[in-house]
Amino acid sequence: MSWLQSNVNGELYTSVLEEEYKETLKYYGLQSSDMIFQHDNASIHCASAPSKWFQKNKVKLLSWPAYSPDLNPIENAWAMLKKREQMTRPPLP
Repeated sequence: MSWLQSNVNGELYTSVLEEEYKETLKYYGLQSSDMIFQHDNASIHCASAPSKWFQKNKVKLLSWPAYSPDLNPIENAWAMLKKREQMTRPPLP
């Protein structure tokens, strides 16, 4: 986790990625090809510098709308599970 003392722009976001992403992969013994990176499409995430960095480092991205309230994947998983369960149960009298 990084604590930043200034406003974040595409270049700063890229420098954080360079350090933190690679350290995380190293720590867990993973390759970039093993991962899918999740971020929203906020302007700093889609700026030229981060976009080029993701391509250069062959990082697979999970697409999300900018500032999506559905960014929490576990909430989506629970909602899908609940919906499936309701479909398999007969309605109560």
